[in-house]
Amino acid sequence: MARFYALLFVVAPAMLLGAGALRSGPTATERRRRLDDEAKEDRKEARKEARKEARNSLPDLDARSHQSRLFAKRTAVGFVDAKYVPEASGLAASSLNPGVLWTHNDKLGKKVQNQSKKKDLVSNEVIAINASTGDIVGEYEVEDADSIDYEDMAIGIGPERGVQYLYIGDIGDIDRNRKSIEVYRVPEPEIGGFYGKRKLEHIATEEKILKAMLSGLEGGREKAGTTETLEVPSEDSNVPSDKKKKEEEEKKKKKEEEEEEEEEKKMTLPTFTARSSNEEEEKKTERVKAGGTLRDWDKLTLTYPEREGGHNAETLMMDPMSGHLYIVSKDDGTVFRTGEVWGEGDAEMQLVEEGKKQIEKKRPTTGGDISADGSEILIKSYTSVYYYKREVGESVGEVLSSDDGKKVPYEREKKGEAIAFASASDRYGYGGFYTLSESNGDDWVQLYNYARS
Repeated sequence: MARFYALLFVVAPAMLLGAGALRSGPTATERRRRLDDEAKEDRKEARKEARKEARNSLPDLDARSHQSRLFAKRTAVGFVDAKYVPEASGLAASSLNPGVLWTHNDKLGKKVQNQSKKKDLVSNEVIAINASTGDIVGEYEVEDADSIDYEDMAIGIGPERGVQYLYIGDIGDIDRNRKSIEVYRVPEPEIGGFYGKRKLEHIATEEKILKAMLSGLEGGREKAGTTETLEVPSEDSNVPSDKKKKEEEEKKKKKEEEEEEEEEKKMTLPTFTARSSNEEEEKKTERVKAGGTLRDWDKLTLTYPEREGGHNAETLMMDPMSGHLYIVSKDDGTVFRTGEVWGEGDAEMQLVEEGKKQIEKKRPTTGGDISADGSEILIKSYTSVYYYKREVGESVGEVLSSDDGKKVPYEREKKGEAIAFASASDRYGYGGFYTLSESNGDDWVQLYNYARS
């Protein structure tokens, strides 16, 4: 018996130690968690390597300007009438109307209203611009929409498949005391007719030529640019005929010509003429543009994560990869996104902080845009533009929180805030970008394009 107890005292502690040793190992849940963490780290490292490769694949920096040669130097493509757009703040390339850019005005104070010399200038309005000339080709009021401080706009997908939407960001808060901000969403309107201006004194030639082409007159041909008509004898002019029958035919033909003229007056005939600074010339210019009221809009009310005060923001972007809207704070470059994808109708959401801009932290962010396929991002300040290449699986916040942005050519404008990628149908080539400034008291504002190298 004594031997049994002695053996028990020896074996039992060893057994207890063995069980303890077994219990001290990781459980199945702990092992899975550890594997998940390792997989996340591996994916993170893979994304870093992919960003590094993408960055190295971009054109080398110019030794003098320290700018990427991915984009060419700017080209002044046209002039925008400050009477209609005195404070351009947002910019977006149309996906429905080839060769058109959308813009809107910033908050319009009394000083700007007086400067614009346009009595019916309103803040809750989107304006279509000819991307080749800068001419105003459409004005659309967002009916009954509030407009505290419109700062940026974007274009992209929405609740209805196959429809492109304009997103208008009422996100400005210079006093940082707004309890909420708003984004308005409206289907992009289609603009019909020719985009631009025409001079009445120069359209006679086109009208006459078009008449001759469309009508195919048998009894006469009109001289281009004049009202004189050349009578051409008919094939049977020397053959005696019934005068009454001939008069009826002439009356019928005359009536048809008059009807054709009425139809042609309704048509918009394109002519391309250089802008003149002569006031008398400008008086002879008729503005040909579309317009209307946009009633089918939805409103998204957004609040920032709890903190003291608000954020002043001038950058709104639509991410076609995720469907989320992104807002970048002007002051500190904090990147926010909508908590979920905006569905049908009005909605309320709290924004989620997703990162913070690392490049030019102290410079205010005045605008930005995401390319149509979601793979490229532009971020603008008053003095520079940075380009980011985005990999599949990366969020916008992750990209902007990295230091992988490349400075691209940009020449400072007086009060330049607006920037947008060019559309696929752009005459200067896909992949470039446009910038537009506030007028700063000038009558005309230049529209600039930076083409892809």
